Amino acid sequence: MTKEIKEHVWMIFRFALIMVIVGLVLGVFGREITRPLEKVMELDQRVWIQNLITMTHGHALFHGAMLPMMMAFAAYLFREDISQDSRALGTMKKAFIIYMIGSVLMLALSTYKGTAYVLGIASDPTRTMEMINESLFSGSTVLRSILFTIVHPLYATGLVWYLLRVRKAVRSNQ
Repeated sequence: MTKEIKEHVWMIFRFALIMVIVGLVLGVFGREITRPLEKVMELDQRVWIQNLITMTHGHALFHGAMLPMMMAFAAYLFREDISQDSRALGTMKKAFIIYMIGSVLMLALSTYKGTAYVLGIASDPTRTMEMINESLFSGSTVLRSILFTIVHPLYATGLVWYLLRVRKAVRSNQ
């Protein structure tokens, strides 16, 4: 394995390790921030609201750790083919950076939205989900729409681009 590929795999591994820690912290955060709901809501309502913040735990582990480890495994598995294609690794690095940005932004937006819902309902149980949703980003519908529209395609594009580039490197060396 070339030095560049090894560094690339380690970069992905470090990102995945950081995201595992973030996922565990978000799991604890989600559980602790939803404690005030126990006093103001019935169990069936509380579980539905808690789901909005506790989903960030699973998203961090899946999008932040599992998918990047799959990407690292693909780079390691096809390291010989990638090293023979002079442009493959550079493209893979760009694709992974796009993936990282998208997945971190997605996690930040999910945490913000879930926290806003939980705290909004805990402070005033008569507020509806629509009222809280309209208050996100200081009520800016345009900003909210742009951010949520860009983030998911951003990390999906990075993931698909990465895997297609690995595939191209493998196919060109057969």
